[in-house]
Amino acid sequence: MGNILVFIEARAGSILPASFELLAAGRALAGATGRTLEALVSAAEPDVLAADITAADRVLTVAHPSLSPYLPEAHAAVLSAVVADRQPDLVLIGYT
Repeated sequence: MGNILVFIEARAGSILPASFELLAAGRALAGATGRTLEALVSAAEPDVLAADITAADRVLTVAHPSLSPYLPEAHAAVLSAVVADRQPDLVLIGYT
């Protein structure tokens, strides 16, 4: 079985509520299908945010100064690279 990846969105040092909703949905899907739930946190200092994520089986972090302030292109590049590397069965991304 593969995994389910949730892309965690954050602004001003806080995880957006939509990301917690996606984690809850991902947890339910992972439980029903026997998959692993992974969360991806990309930020200048992702470890602070990652500490707030308890629903995922694994939290992946990517740290780089260009990820703050939020620039969609930088985060899209990170997400693309992680998806290519991890090859999840499903990716959950908020539309905020």
